[in-house]
Amino acid sequence: MAYRIDVDQVLSEEISRVARQRVTRALRAIDRAAQKADNDGYDSSVAADIFEIRRRCKQIRALAHLVEPDSSTSRKLDRRAKRAGKALAPIRDYEAAVAARLALSALSGESPPATALPILEPPSVVDIQASLTTACSQLLLAKDLAAAWMPNDGFATLEIGLEQTFREGRRQLRLIERETMPGRDSVDEFHEWRKSAKYLRYQLRLLRDFAPPHIDPLINELDQINALLGRDHDLSLVYGPSAVEPSSIDEQHYRLQSAALEIGTMVYAERPRAFVRRVGAYWSSATRPRSTGF
Repeated sequence: MAYRIDVDQVLSEEISRVARQRVTRALRAIDRAAQKADNDGYDSSVAADIFEIRRRCKQIRALAHLVEPDSSTSRKLDRRAKRAGKALAPIRDYEAAVAARLALSALSGESPPATALPILEPPSVVDIQASLTTACSQLLLAKDLAAAWMPNDGFATLEIGLEQTFREGRRQLRLIERETMPGRDSVDEFHEWRKSAKYLRYQLRLLRDFAPPHIDPLINELDQINALLGRDHDLSLVYGPSAVEPSSIDEQHYRLQSAALEIGTMVYAERPRAFVRRVGAYWSSATRPRSTGF
């Protein structure tokens, strides 16, 4: 099933189902990646599995941030998924840097001078297997947590987490607007904002069946922010954190960040409490007992 809470099912059971499903799919991707790496070393197929594992970890974390975020189970589940994803980050960064160089070459019509670029070495099989082993151990612990997870029912279970996620993204957006200018020097600030926007996007995906006509446009806008700032961050990996980038690259950072800001201003226009009340109204309408007509 999709990463979505079924409005016709019991909320607590749906939350546990989604968590178990995400963990199971991540573990399957770990098994695939480990077998492929042993057989063929690092290639695009292994990279795709690594991407999937990290995506599942982010979905688990978004769920943990949404559902009773201050509870022991939610905090532990978030911590396990975070550690699993972090173990695979160096492999993902290598692939992102390669992709960004190719995109940059296509954009400019020529490759950056080799002397200006840090050397990129593909991850070794030993490093891949070590990272996958670490991720697997964390996700097995997450699997036990997900299996025993039975939160309360009702929108109150989601209310605090949804407000916290929206508030944090809004706070980071306002901070960027006040204290930074789009460009290479602001990549880290925009990357942190992107993380919050991504959590909100995943949370709204979980809730979309409550009011698709109202929630889908928000998801689409958050998708655009994620895509723009994802390219922005990957572009920063081309030259490395301490290198001096050409002015053309800084222009790309400016363009990508400015476009994300324009969309973000619309997404985060509401106050957090008003946003949550609105989503709560969608919930109430969708879960109201249906009339039988008799």
